Amino acid sequence: KKYQPKKNSKEEDEYTYSSCRAFLATLNEMNDYAGQHEVISENMTSQITTELARYVQELKQERKSHFHDGRKAQQYIETCWKQLESSKRRFERDCKEADRAQQYFEKMDADINVTKADVEKARQQAQLRHQMAEDSKGEYLSTLQ
Repeated sequence: KKYQPKKNSKEEDEYTYSSCRAFLATLNEMNDYAGQHEVISENMTSQITTELARYVQELKQERKSHFHDGRKAQQYIETCWKQLESSKRRFERDCKEADRAQQYFEKMDADINVTKADVEKARQQAQLRHQMAEDSKGEYLSTLQ
């Protein structure tokens, strides 16, 4: 025993392999990886998330703009449809009045007891109603186009 070198227990503990030391080394490596992941996460958050937030805002604004344009187009279509219906009703009414005036004129013209002035007045009224019907027809056709 006297001739054996003195063992330094501290050095021996450092160089001996044990499962606890291996586990501690693994934990230290995992901690380093976690730190690297945290740095990557912060970089991605600062670069990508802000860009995505800006893009989302642009898309929201674009959607709002398209929605507004769609609403305006819908109102324009409704206005045009109402105008078309109005022109159609006016045209139908004027055609009926022109037909009635024409029938009245023909009835007056066929009646021998009616004065010539009344027949002329009925003829002028029929022509006026026919002209109004033609004007309404032109307006209706222009509205259709």
